[in-house]
Amino acid sequence: TVFLHRDGSVWTCGPGTDGQLGHGDKITKLRPTEVEGLEDIVEVAAGDWHTVFLHLDGSVWTCGVGDYGQLGHGDTRWKYKPTKIKTLGQIIGVAAGTQHTVLLHRDGSVWMCGRRHALEYGDKRDILYPTRVEGLDPIIGVTAGRFHTVLLGRDGGVWTFGDGDSGKLGHGDKITKLRPTEVEG
Repeated sequence: TVFLHRDGSVWTCGPGTDGQLGHGDKITKLRPTEVEGLEDIVEVAAGDWHTVFLHLDGSVWTCGVGDYGQLGHGDTRWKYKPTKIKTLGQIIGVAAGTQHTVLLHRDGSVWMCGRRHALEYGDKRDILYPTRVEGLDPIIGVTAGRFHTVLLGRDGGVWTFGDGDSGKLGHGDKITKLRPTEVEG
């Protein structure tokens, strides 16, 4: 669990076996414990095994499992303390799925990294560094499920992609979509 305090500090608790709590260890925390070295955080997102922190200045920090590149550092290493990724300017929103990370840029573009089946790249390769999702109108909101992503367009349209199991993408089928597809209605 990740708590964002109104003063910009971050507190975490729960299983820390994968470094996702950001305390530099693998220890389970039974009570909320402040994550050292983070301040002025304005948004947090917790995936299953990684955590994403958005700083007031638009920079992004991540920790936890990096097996599929979801930490955005260009490799698959795990990080036990929050580590700043080389961002793409002013990030204003973050989301974390099980094995992928979504970043919303101030200009309305969306950038993603992580596990191939949760991302929009047709060649199904894991993405180790945040890469721009092409072909989208300006986006104003992002969220992530386990293996799928939902985007809210400035015009009110909703776009989904990733694992379509159980119809969770909203397209009337169970088909995985590798590229953002607008939800009808």
